[in-house]
Amino acid sequence: MEKIMKMLIDHELWADSGDEKQGKKAVIEDTLLEDLTIEGRNLQGIAVLGCTLKNCHFKDTDLFGSFLAGCDLHECSFTGCIMGKSVFSNSKFYDTDFSDCTLIKTELRETVLENVSFNHCDLTRAWFGKQSSAKKITLNDTVLESCDLSEIIV
Repeated sequence: MEKIMKMLIDHELWADSGDEKQGKKAVIEDTLLEDLTIEGRNLQGIAVLGCTLKNCHFKDTDLFGSFLAGCDLHECSFTGCIMGKSVFSNSKFYDTDFSDCTLIKTELRETVLENVSFNHCDLTRAWFGKQSSAKKITLNDTVLESCDLSEIIV
């Protein structure tokens, strides 16, 4: 886990500086991330590919423009996170809670959502593609402006 934390610190330096000579953009691939808590980090543009996340918690973390592909999330939570313009592709979210999160213009394509809750979130113009499916989705006080959930197979 120490290697992952070092990678996240380098990524944050890269994201904060706007200078590609400082830090390094993180691409986390084919890794098990378990019992991880990330709080107050700038992880804009991070790529997470083919990973499994178990009991991971993100709080007040900026994930704007992040890319998540081929991942499985189990018992994870996102609280106060920004995920606008992110792409979640071919991933699975099981028992995942989003609270006070912004997912404006976020794409969830070919994504499985099972027992997922969105509490006090903004899903304005979030896109759930025809190949996505959902089972047991809870929406509590969530903004759905121009967000079409009708294409999700329920």
